[in-house]
Amino acid sequence: DAKEALRINLINEVVPHDNLMSRAEELATQITKVPPIAVRMMKEFVLKFKDVPVTEAWRVQTLMNALLTQFTTDGDEGRAAFLEKRPPEFTGGIRQKGEAFPELSDEQWDRLMTLRRDGGG
Repeated sequence: DAKEALRINLINEVVPHDNLMSRAEELATQITKVPPIAVRMMKEFVLKFKDVPVTEAWRVQTLMNALLTQFTTDGDEGRAAFLEKRPPEFTGGIRQKGEAFPELSDEQWDRLMTLRRDGGG
């Protein structure tokens, strides 16, 4: 029954039948406020890793989060919106190859080559 499913954490909440549609709409609204690519990846994660031990699933989830923040435009937008104290405008964009990290300036490149030549010190 629903109370037992809630007790064993099989579900997150129990909603009276009369409130079911309004609660579903609230949840759908919350989902639309997060990055669309993150929603797609989470759905894929749940389907593909449902039988994986929890510790391994957490490792995969951590990797997925890193990929989302490094290789999507939504990661940039989320950080910018947080810093600017405004709601984010997620698009679900993926960075083009080569955009994951900024190019080194001439000064940074020279410093890197000096460190490499001098053995790191």
